[in-house]
This record gives sequence, structure tokens and C-alpha cells, in this order.
Amino acid sequence: MTVLIGFAAFAFIIDFPDKVLNSNRPFLTKAEVEIIKFRIDKDRQDSEFDPVTLAKVGKHLADWKLWVYALLLMSCTIPSYAFAFFLPVILNQGMGYSIIISQVLSGPPCILSIFMAFTIAWYSDKTHLRAPFIALQAVITIVGLALTGYAIDNNGVRYFGVLIGFAGAAGNVPTCLAYQSNNIRTDSKRSVGSALQIGLGSIGGIIASTVFRQQDAPRYIPGICVSIGFQILILVLITIMSLFFRSENKKQKEEGRVLEGYEGFRYTY
Repeated sequence: MTVLIGFAAFAFIIDFPDKVLNSNRPFLTKAEVEIIKFRIDKDRQDSEFDPVTLAKVGKHLADWKLWVYALLLMSCTIPSYAFAFFLPVILNQGMGYSIIISQVLSGPPCILSIFMAFTIAWYSDKTHLRAPFIALQAVITIVGLALTGYAIDNNGVRYFGVLIGFAGAAGNVPTCLAYQSNNIRTDSKRSVGSALQIGLGSIGGIIASTVFRQQDAPRYIPGICVSIGFQILILVLITIMSLFFRSENKKQKEEGRVLEGYEGFRYTY
């Protein structure tokens, strides 16, 4: 299904504004294209296509912030992948539910995560903040994981831990993606940063698949501890980034420092 949607994307994903008029099926007038370019340039001076070259890849990979964004996403995906991969097993072998009931009970955490993600996205955009919401969801994930691993005598409490743990972890994935997108410029840097971020996010799936082991049932303490440890890493990294961004924005305002190669750019934290 993913591959099929990928092929369909060639027909539906919108190209850069300056290329729309040259396409076989332009759907914007020249005046509308100029309005779009003006809005993009006013925001980040980023409306023209910026080709990716090896030199640019090396330059962008030397930016330590891209690695932090990638580590943040990896830390989010570990519990998210763990719940996605192993939740029926945890419910069956860890909590004693039948195979059918385990499959049924695997659905509500996914549904709750949708509401969590949309709610966080709305408040995050309304307040123009990212870091506090990343930290909040990391804390929710920690609480959920702790309840899942340590409330061993009460399946109801453990399942509640699964609900909020999965919702916090899954909801943090788009928040971390937006966090990077808000704080980088140029198409080439966005391409390199996205590849690095998604790549490390996939490594989170590999970690999740190895730390939740069948022999650790019914509590799966090694996997729980590893997942909690990476949520603590999120809190540490987001604190460092917030302090750094606050300092850089202050210098931009008081000293006129140019951030991300664009005068007037300010970091979102």
C-alpha cells in the first residue's frame, strides 16, 4: 500500500511554486504563484529550488542540531514501535488475555494516540511552541511505560499505562518532525535533515524489536527501562536545545545575528 501511494504521489504532490506554471497541467495563475512565493519568502526566504549536492550534504551533516533532531525522533519511535510491534504479545503473554481479546484491545491505544496527536498539534500551533509539548508527551510516555512494567498485580492499571504510553510516544513523532521543520531553512538542508531524522527514527524500530524479548514476560522490564531511558534523553536534549535557541534568539534580537543564513529568522522552541 505504501509503495502504491508513493507512485500516486508523483501525480498529486505539489511542486515548487516557480515550476507549477511550466508543468503540463498548471492549476495556478502567475499572480497566484507570486503570492505564494511572497508568503514563503517572507517566512523563510525559501521559495526557490535548492538542489542537493555532495558538498551541501557534508555541510548540513556538520550541523550538530540535525543530529539532535534525529535523536529526538529515534527516542520517540522506540516506545512507539515497541507498542505497535509487541502490544498483542504483551497483552497475551504479559497480562493473560486470550489471543482474540489481545488483538481487540490493541486497537484503542491507536485511536487514543490520534486524538492526542491532533490535540497537541492544535495547542502547539496556537502557542507557537514545540519543546514544552515534546517534553509533556515524553513524561506521559514515561508514566505509561512505568505503569505497564510495574503495576504487575492490576491488569486494568497496566492497560491504562499502555493507553497513555502509546498515545504519548506516537503523538510525539509528528511533534518532533515539526520541531525540525520549524528550525531549518533551504530545500537541501530540509532534504538532508529529513533523511537523517527518518533514518535514525527507523533505527528506533530496530532497537524496539530487540529489547522487548519473550523471555522477559510478563513484565518486560529491560524493554520498559530502555524505552524510559530514551524518554529521559528527550527531556535532556529538549532542555539543551531550548536554552540554546533562547540564547540565539536573544542575540538575533539584540545584536542582529543572522540565524540559518536568513536575516530575521528566529528559532521555534
